[in-house]
Amino acid sequence: MQQLELALKEPTQQQKELGRADLSGGHWLFRGVAGSGKSVMLALNAAQTLSRFVEETATLFGKVRSRRLLVVCFNKTLVHYLRQRIEERFGRIAWDKPAQSALTVIHFEGLVRRIEKNVPALKTGLDFRQKSERAMKMIELIDALDEKTREGIFYDAVYVDERRTWRGTSCGCC
Repeated sequence: MQQLELALKEPTQQQKELGRADLSGGHWLFRGVAGSGKSVMLALNAAQTLSRFVEETATLFGKVRSRRLLVVCFNKTLVHYLRQRIEERFGRIAWDKPAQSALTVIHFEGLVRRIEKNVPALKTGLDFRQKSERAMKMIELIDALDEKTREGIFYDAVYVDERRTWRGTSCGCC
């Protein structure tokens, strides 16, 4: 039922307008009650940003460095939904699918594990139960990385869906 509910959710006119807006260059926070469409707005705007990235990197003589967008959420069940909505919207804008390397949609703990796997120097030995200590340690370790390694783990745009609970369940990270 939950999946059907999410699949049927259509954006309002206001959400569509915000979804098309250029929100780059700063931090934005959208608040609302559960079911108000924050995730839908995120998907709409992420697709719009991906479309701008494609336009910006296309040149007469090929492509320049591809740009990368990260969408992270705290609920495992949201990953597939967000990816699907972003790809669907991107397809309507660009008549294509986003490049595999251009879009990462991942659960927060999965992102931490991926970063630690790809850059072993960032392994902290801490887990989600020591989240504050792990975050501070990772920041310290990232600051110590050389510029090329750091560039490999950074993204050009980051979207965070901060939904931490789903109908009374925990964040799903364990």
